[in-house]
Amino acid sequence: MVRKNLSYRSMVMSFTFQFLFMTLLNPVWSGIKTIQDDCKKEIEEAKKKYTETKFDEVITMLNKCLDKSGLPNEQLVTAHSFLAKAYEAKSLEDEAKAAIEKLLRLFPNYKADPVNDKPAYVDMVEEVRIEMKKKMDGGINWLLIAGGGAVAGIVAVVVLAGKKSDNGPTQLPSPPPIPPIP
Repeated sequence: MVRKNLSYRSMVMSFTFQFLFMTLLNPVWSGIKTIQDDCKKEIEEAKKKYTETKFDEVITMLNKCLDKSGLPNEQLVTAHSFLAKAYEAKSLEDEAKAAIEKLLRLFPNYKADPVNDKPAYVDMVEEVRIEMKKKMDGGINWLLIAGGGAVAGIVAVVVLAGKKSDNGPTQLPSPPPIPPIP
């Protein structure tokens, strides 16, 4: 009898899960999939427009795509890199560096392709990487200084609080007796 209840329970749980998935999660997943497919088309179109030197259109299309969430990593890398390339082509260096910085924050191991990318873009990626490293190293130095100051303050409090009194050092109370084993 218990076995029948368990199998009935598991069957009810299975149907409940399937119902919830189909009614609640499936529309969400379908929406994400639609966004990914739409952006994939947009990114491909933006790459084509980039080769046609229509940089304003590339920037508009890619920014629109990057405002959406749920993009796969490959699309994020392509969108950020082509956005930076379009800004660089328009001589908008600050915007290009900002796009590269976002790309490097998401994908720290990203490397520009020296064969297919323009030398100016390859150099800019490495320049931004070095700038980010300097910022991070400076932040770590301040963290170490602040941490060292906090430790020094704690040590000072402990030393000052533990000063000997005029009566000599105070002794700790004796521990309680161990109860006998029954």
